[in-house]
Amino acid sequence: LLAVVWMMQGNPIGFQHLPAAQGAVDVVVNNHVHPRLFPHITGLNNIAFLSGVLLLFAGVEVHAVSANRMARPQVQYPLALLLTSVIVFVLFTLGAFAIAAIMPYNDINVESGLLQTFQKVFDQIKMPWGVSLVGILVMFGALASVASWIVGPSRGLLKTAQDGLLPAFWAKTNAQGIQVNILLVQAFIVTFLSGIYFITKNVSVAFFLISAMTITLYLIMYGLMYAAGIYLRYKRSDMVRKFRVPGGMFGMWFVGLVGIAGVLFSFIVAFFPPSQLPVGNPMQYVLLVVGGTVIFSAIAFFIKGSAVAKK
Repeated sequence: LLAVVWMMQGNPIGFQHLPAAQGAVDVVVNNHVHPRLFPHITGLNNIAFLSGVLLLFAGVEVHAVSANRMARPQVQYPLALLLTSVIVFVLFTLGAFAIAAIMPYNDINVESGLLQTFQKVFDQIKMPWGVSLVGILVMFGALASVASWIVGPSRGLLKTAQDGLLPAFWAKTNAQGIQVNILLVQAFIVTFLSGIYFITKNVSVAFFLISAMTITLYLIMYGLMYAAGIYLRYKRSDMVRKFRVPGGMFGMWFVGLVGIAGVLFSFIVAFFPPSQLPVGNPMQYVLLVVGGTVIFSAIAFFIKGSAVAKK
């Protein structure tokens, strides 16, 4: 809405005033620079931001733990996922368009571009205090997002530990039934990863680096999930499930293979440093992403080995 007001007031539109020699986002026609509808792709590093886009949708599946509470999960759960995906796509597309319309290309910042955009608009309409209100709303939205990310996976780990597949340490809960040890380990890991901000010169690069490591780990889980779906359709075909992929074995194979193909492509792209950011040393970036992915994946095997050894 504010972007529409900005344009109706005759203010300069950011994506119509691009600097010269920015071939990735503009094209020259009759000596005039025009924004590209689709990015100019010359390599996988040009679409490295794809991993960040996937991160916007990651996490919606964690609410599958609540599917059994639905009256008709076979219909309601996929509908809820579809509706969520559409809402996320529309909101972030409109948000990105608003930022591109208001902010000059060279002034767009990955981690603070939203508040910078609001600041510019509110200053224009003589309401500088408005950005503080928006900041508070963004904070509450971020807290809700963090709560979703924390509760879903940690409850899944708790259930796994209670089934005896993890050491008893992970099954500990307090008087309110909260998975204390799991949350403490999560807090330690997040604090440790935040140290990346101290070893990189650019905050945007650090932010995207952490996002890349996050999405690689998530994609490993997604790949295993698709493969497990196909495997269990054969191994436990007689099991009564609240939700079942329609189309029989063909439907299961189609969904699984398409999902695995998308996961593999996105997984490879996540290791490429984005050309849009001043990464500096590309090899250091790749080593950090690879190292983080390998280390945190290896921890899972170590924990599993400990559980088996105790049995």
